[in-house]
Amino acid sequence: MFCGGRSIIVKGLSTANPEVSVFHKTVYNNSIRIIALIEHMKFGVNMFSGMYPVKKLNMIITDEETTKENIETITAQGVKIIVAKRREG
Repeated sequence: MFCGGRSIIVKGLSTANPEVSVFHKTVYNNSIRIIALIEHMKFGVNMFSGMYPVKKLNMIITDEETTKENIETITAQGVKIIVAKRREG
């Protein structure tokens, strides 16, 4: 399953809406594999309602503007990160 979040910190994905959080937790808990698509500006931001722990994600795909520090913080949790490169032209 591909997923997103409004923000990500070392503890996990979060969002501003508790009802959305409950829905996503249910979906994620019933998924075999979870790949999060997270843009660089969402790293280090903590929203109101936690959605899912980082340690339970299988992989994160992010953009090349994500800092090395943010990548290392998440990979230290055992989560693989793929940095998508921008196409030229």
